[in-house]
Amino acid sequence: MVRSKWKNNIRLRKSLKLKKGTKIFSRTSCILEEFVGKIIKVHKGNGYITIRVTPKMIGHKFGEFAPTRKPFSFKKKR
Repeated sequence: MVRSKWKNNIRLRKSLKLKKGTKIFSRTSCILEEFVGKIIKVHKGNGYITIRVTPKMIGHKFGEFAPTRKPFSFKKKR
């Protein structure tokens, strides 16, 4: 069963009222209208990615905007 949006974000709403640049560990939390215009740091496994929430992001998850893997590139030969 899927949890409703407001249940998953109760702690997050409280922490966003307190300070700017809140760190988020739950990548599965939905982005709500209350977060628009705020700067949020999303956990990506070994660090954080800073994200400014825009109106187009509403309804998506925080994890969609914080990639966890580096792009692969071949080593150049000398």
